[in-house]
Amino acid sequence: MSVLAGLHCERERRCTGQEALYGECDNLKGALSVRAELKEALYGKRDELKEALYDECDDLKGALSVRAELKEALYGKRAELKEALYGERENLKKCFMVHEMI
Repeated sequence: MSVLAGLHCERERRCTGQEALYGECDNLKGALSVRAELKEALYGKRDELKEALYDECDDLKGALSVRAELKEALYGKRAELKEALYGERENLKKCFMVHEMI
């Protein structure tokens, strides 16, 4: 009977060990599930931030393009005004020369 009792105790220990192992496996599965959810959320947030960054870059490129166009127009207008100023200056010189002659 003591041999049977020993076998029974051994069997109970083994069953208890298996239950603990299954419980630990369930805990690990739960942790892996949470990890997968966090990873998915992280990748979603990363993609969202990446898209926002690309949109911001496009906006900046657009702003730089507009700035370049405005700068070009400004330099064109400046050259035009400079040329007109030199033309007026030459006209004034001629007027003064005529005035001095008179």
